[in-house]
Amino acid sequence: MPISHGTMNLWPLVTLFAQRLRGADRYFASSVTPLLGSATYSDVSTWLFLLFFACILALVAIHRDDFKSRGELLVHVSALSLLALLSLKTRISNHHYILVLPFLILTMRTIRRLAFYFSIAALSVNTLISTWGAYSLVVPGLNLDYFVPSFDPRNSKLSLLFSSLMTADLFISVSSLVNMFVMAWLVWELLRALPGRAAQRTVSAPEGRGKYARTAVAAPRGFTSGDRVILSVFALLLVLVGLAPLVIK
Repeated sequence: MPISHGTMNLWPLVTLFAQRLRGADRYFASSVTPLLGSATYSDVSTWLFLLFFACILALVAIHRDDFKSRGELLVHVSALSLLALLSLKTRISNHHYILVLPFLILTMRTIRRLAFYFSIAALSVNTLISTWGAYSLVVPGLNLDYFVPSFDPRNSKLSLLFSSLMTADLFISVSSLVNMFVMAWLVWELLRALPGRAAQRTVSAPEGRGKYARTAVAAPRGFTSGDRVILSVFALLLVLVGLAPLVIK
């Protein structure tokens, strides 16, 4: 089984450095290739996801009262857990990222506007290009151009562009890093939304029902020093990963 079915997640980045693979070989490499001693890519990916999911469960257990009273936090955790599964596991298909979008749209109450729109746009564009591009790569070899002519790069300039991007090291590196950054940003937004970090605001109750007035937690606004650190690290990684194929022989 390939390490990913055209999916732009962690593993095309790892194969660039671990095996010095290029182009489509970066995500079509075998998932049973040893990575750490006798542990294969598939084994390491499972360990990483289980570790990440255990941390999420521990966070929910620590703040269980807040998660019980605020359903939007559970939606945020669901979106984050699903995105982590797709980003950290091997043998994932690129179109599976579509499953994250409905959950991500429902997180608008717990994350800031910039993070919300960036995450939606980044995952949507990456999923569209990678899914379309992957089909455009295989359609000519399977002689399916009569069935799906729009995916054949010989018939469509858009398919030719997307299939070219799917074999371009720069696009693979940048799109994989962007998807990983979205996951990291959602973790940061979840931590900010928990008590002690989120801003409090009072929601007025309807007239005549003042005793039912409640205090809600508003999604935090503005940039903090933590945001600047995260964005700076992302920009640095973007440059390094983009230049890596030019340096690695």
